[in-house]
Amino acid sequence: MNEADIARLAIEGRETRSVELKASMPWADLGTKAKVLKAVAALANTADGGLLLFGLTESDPPGTHALTGVPEAVSAGFATDDVASFVNSHVYPSVSLDVRHVVVEGLQVVGIAVRQFTDIPVMITKALDIPGEKGSAVKLGAIYVRGLKLNATCELSAPDDLRELVRLASLRELERYFQVRALERDAGPGDTAKFLAQLKGWES
Repeated sequence: MNEADIARLAIEGRETRSVELKASMPWADLGTKAKVLKAVAALANTADGGLLLFGLTESDPPGTHALTGVPEAVSAGFATDDVASFVNSHVYPSVSLDVRHVVVEGLQVVGIAVRQFTDIPVMITKALDIPGEKGSAVKLGAIYVRGLKLNATCELSAPDDLRELVRLASLRELERYFQVRALERDAGPGDTAKFLAQLKGWES
């Protein structure tokens, strides 16, 4: 996703299954980290990934967002390494993401572009607790998705959302299968047999 794509989505101001919009909030705040963790995990569990975009405030009519921007000091707090390190310390498998800083109509916005999982769906493996709040802000073992019936991040519970996640994981498995078959054809039967023999030796 390039800067032009992010600018277009900011101007449109509408959430979709692959786009989540948030008002400005500082990365240092644990509440922000909880929202980012849930949203990134959900977008990673969405076909083709998606974008978490800061700098838009809910507006009228319902479902629309106004471009309000992110202060420079807040924008500077979001860095790819910091966000990726935090997210990946709380999930498995790891998520691939990039933080983008884009100026749209004179206002700064911050986008976190998230890629779809490559192997298996993403799950929370470390809870996130916020001091003073009851229970975990992000629960251990939770799987987050962007709901099929509502453009929002939610914990996996609906049968339709489960079916969609299984479908995505099955497609990933098929992709790997055909990649291996293609490699086998390129290598030739002799090389494949040698490779399998070596692999069997390593496993023994």
